[in-house]
Amino acid sequence: MATDQEILAQIKSEIRAHGLWKRRLKKAIDQGKPDMEVKDIESDNLCQFGKWLASLSGESSSQYWDVKLKHALFHRKAAEVVKLAVDGEKLKAMKAIDSGGSYLQVSSELKEAMMNWEKELKAKRAA
Repeated sequence: MATDQEILAQIKSEIRAHGLWKRRLKKAIDQGKPDMEVKDIESDNLCQFGKWLASLSGESSSQYWDVKLKHALFHRKAAEVVKLAVDGEKLKAMKAIDSGGSYLQVSSELKEAMMNWEKELKAKRAA
């Protein structure tokens, strides 16, 4: 099982990595094609973070489960954006990743969940 320090390091890394997805989606919208298959984008266990989350199967923290759930939703929303782009629905895809859009909302919720997990672990270490 991962130590709290290892989990904290991974969370920090993944907050940055998931922030890059918006650029990736914008590129897919602009080009009308993704750099991955939609089904692979939709899967939450193919990315580095998803594989790592799966490796923590014994984790019982409510924050872990919140992150795991929001990470899966994040991938579904990203896949929806890419599907719109592939289907030629650029305007709808852009709306999803812009302020107030469904993808951006889920992305923000995932980041917040990761930050809450980070806070929980730091508080546990300080106690």
